[in-house]
Amino acid sequence: MPKTNKRNKSAPNTVVFLVEGESDQIALENPLSELIFDKNPDYEVRFLLQQKVINSAGDEVDDEENEDDEDTFLDEDEYESGGDITTSSFVTPENIVRKIENRFIKPVTKAEGLYPRRIAMIYHIVDMDGAYIPEDCVIPFAPERAFLEKPYYDGERGVIEARDVVAIRERNERKQKNLDYLISLSSQGIKIGSRTIPYEIYFFSSNLDHVINNNANLDGGKRALADAFLRKFGLYPDRFCQFFSDNSIAIGHKGYYESWEEIKTGANSVRRLTNLDFLIRSLRGEFI
Repeated sequence: MPKTNKRNKSAPNTVVFLVEGESDQIALENPLSELIFDKNPDYEVRFLLQQKVINSAGDEVDDEENEDDEDTFLDEDEYESGGDITTSSFVTPENIVRKIENRFIKPVTKAEGLYPRRIAMIYHIVDMDGAYIPEDCVIPFAPERAFLEKPYYDGERGVIEARDVVAIRERNERKQKNLDYLISLSSQGIKIGSRTIPYEIYFFSSNLDHVINNNANLDGGKRALADAFLRKFGLYPDRFCQFFSDNSIAIGHKGYYESWEEIKTGANSVRRLTNLDFLIRSLRGEFI
């Protein structure tokens, strides 16, 4: 459900978070919203997942034909909610901003009237998925993991094990290019409709579960664990902020752009790290 300030439900300013999955929303929406409300009591906060077009087999298909038609929206059985837009084979640096508008913003514009003119800020939170590790650190499955279908992220060894090594290397290259471009937009914002909106992008490495549960390879039970994190930390802003300021995982204190350079270095993008502490400090007004 949208997180809305109860003191002013008609607030004209909205902060939008773009996230990959339901677990992100469960774990992060309440505490980040409270940090925003503390400084901006008349704001609203929305967590959005992309609406990805799929075919009858459940495979992603290109949504290019819908991008320029504001009146064209998909029926519920034709799209899938969530996922990582930066790894899509249909997304490139040349079209990713348009894809963000089409997949995240337009569905809520049509359904709920959230127009770009109401958006004060866009925060994008992504999983790193080992995107920047050297190619030779993507290796075949060890024998004991040969039965797995999904990649296995090993932060201690700094490798990704996979059934199809070439496919993961290609995915990483695609994700690197898209992330590099999005990071570059932090200084200028992104154009949604006719409006340029301030934009920042943050990361979990290898993913949300790695950071909050110390397990990068969860296969089930993610919602329950995200809910447990919410009950333990997300309902208590001070605990939440303290968790993400732990220097064993937090590198945002190095600086926004510096944290991105750090995560790109060596095998760091498969290790347990995040720069969400930078966002938290910013929302608390510590840079003013």
